[in-house]
Amino acid sequence: MIWLLDSVTIIYALNGQGRCRERLNSAPTRGRVATSILAVAEIYYGVQKSGRREENQRRIERELDLFDIYPVTTQTARIYANIRVQAERAGRTEGASGKIDLLLAATAIENDAVLITHDDGLLDGGIPGLVVEDWY
Repeated sequence: MIWLLDSVTIIYALNGQGRCRERLNSAPTRGRVATSILAVAEIYYGVQKSGRREENQRRIERELDLFDIYPVTTQTARIYANIRVQAERAGRTEGASGKIDLLLAATAIENDAVLITHDDGLLDGGIPGLVVEDWY
């Protein structure tokens, strides 16, 4: 089992929100924990905006050491394009952050991973082939 966490879930785990920390701590005994380089970029963006940059950067780097970090590949791009076209045909338009969410979904599908998110737009079952859980 591979769990691919989005940036919000990682932040929730860091801050002890919901059940995210508990679920993340137990996951390595049952499988692998991963994230996308895109989620890492979103997290570092948040660090740069933070009033406690140095402290938060250290916390994030310690946390990310526990993850496999998946790149965006050509196959990810193909899956993303298919998902996005299907979403648009269904009348679901995504803003910039929604497009990153679709890339995370594509990464999860490509790697046969379960996407861990608290995003209602991904939890609604509207993406064929995507398995999603909410650890919050």
